[in-house]
Amino acid sequence: MSGKKPNTIFTDQVPAMAKAISLVMPNTYHRLCKWHLMQNALKHVGHLFKGESEFRSDFNACFKIWEDEEELLSAWDDMLQKCNVTDNSWLQRTFEVKEKWAKAYVKMSFSAGLTTTQLSESLNSDLKDYLQSDYDIVKFFTHFERLLNAKRYNELQAEYNLRQKLPKVKIASPMLIQAANIYTPKLFLKFQKQYEEFQGAFVKERIERNSSHEFIVSIYGQSKDRKVIWNSSEKIVSCSCRKFERCGILCSHALKILDVMDIKVLPEKYILKRWTKDAKNEIVQDFNGHDIKANTKLEVTTRYTFLCPMYVKLITQVVEYEEAYKLALENYTELSKKIDNIFGRKSSLCQVDIDQEKSVEEMMTICAKGLKKKQGRRNLHISFPCSSKNLSDLELDDFSSLLTESTNGGIEAFAKYL
Repeated sequence: MSGKKPNTIFTDQVPAMAKAISLVMPNTYHRLCKWHLMQNALKHVGHLFKGESEFRSDFNACFKIWEDEEELLSAWDDMLQKCNVTDNSWLQRTFEVKEKWAKAYVKMSFSAGLTTTQLSESLNSDLKDYLQSDYDIVKFFTHFERLLNAKRYNELQAEYNLRQKLPKVKIASPMLIQAANIYTPKLFLKFQKQYEEFQGAFVKERIERNSSHEFIVSIYGQSKDRKVIWNSSEKIVSCSCRKFERCGILCSHALKILDVMDIKVLPEKYILKRWTKDAKNEIVQDFNGHDIKANTKLEVTTRYTFLCPMYVKLITQVVEYEEAYKLALENYTELSKKIDNIFGRKSSLCQVDIDQEKSVEEMMTICAKGLKKKQGRRNLHISFPCSSKNLSDLELDDFSSLLTESTNGGIEAFAKYL
C-alpha cells in the first residue's frame, strides 16, 4: 500500500487482530464485519433467533436504525430485558466494542457504504471456481492467472460500457446531467435515487446565524427529521445523517439545501474521484517510487475495443450519403499513409535487428570451426524475430492516436493492421 493506511478496515471478531491493527494502524477505524458478527450471534445465542422471538429484528436495529447513542443504549437494554439475556457473556463482550459495529458510532467514518468483508469473500469464492487443493505451485499460478484475466476482461467490458453508454436521466436537471457524465453508472444510480428523494423534501425550520444557516429538513413519508448546516462563506453543506462522510455522495437532505441556496450543479468538493469515470486516469507507483505499467495485453485489447465500435458507427453513418462516403474515402487514403509511415519506421528497426542477427551467426560459425558436433545436443540458434505487424507500446500509442484523431474513415486501415 506504499505506506498509505486505509480510513476503515473490516475484520472478524478476533481480539488478536484488533490488537495488531491498533498497533500498526492506530489512525485507521477498525470495524467488525456485520456478516461475521451475525454468524457469531447464531453460534452463541442461536436459540434467540428461533420461534417468534423479536431478538433478530431488535439486534438488526442496532446495526441499521438507531443513529443516536441514547437511542442505541435504550434499545439495547430493552432488548436484553425482553429476551431475558442480561447476563449473557457473549452479548456483554459484543456490546463492549459497540463502537466497531453500531450505526450510532460507525457513521462517523468513511466506509464507501460497506458493512462487511464482501470484497475479499467474493474473491475467495471466485478462487474456488478456478483452483483445487491438489494443485502444485505451477498449476496454482497458471489458474490464478486465468482468474485475473477473467476479472480484467470484466473490467474492460465495464470500462467500455461507461465510455459508450450514458445512463438514463429521469429528470432533466443540470445537476443530474452533470452527474451522469461524471459518475460511473452504478454510482450515478445511487445519486439519482437521492436526487429523486429530495423532490419530496421540505424545510420545516430555518435558523440563520451570520454565515451559518441551520435547516431542519424532512422527507415526505419518512418520520425522522435531519439537521443540515450550510456555511455560506465556505460553501460547505453537512447533514446529520452523514451520508457523504460515510459513502461519498450527497444525501437528499443536503441536495435540498443546495437547491434552496440556488446551487444547481454539484460543487467540485463533493465529487469524489474514486466514484468518477476518470478514477483510473492517474499514475500508480510501487514501493520504490517507480511508475507501475498496466498489463500490455489489456492495453492492446482496450485500444481495439475502444476503436472498433467507433469506426463501425462512423461507417454506418457515411454509407447513407454520397458526399460523406467520398469524404471518408479521401481521409482513409491520408490516414493509411500515416499508418504506413509508422510501420515503415518499425521495418527500419527490424532491418537493424536482422543485420545484427547475421553478424552473430557469422561469429558463431567462425567460433564453431574445428569443433566436433556432440551427439544428443542441438545446434545453438540465435534469432531476432521481427514482423512488421508487431508494434512496440510507443508505436501502438501512435497508431491509436492516429485512428482516434481521424474523424472520418479509417476502419479498413484498422482492420488491415490489427
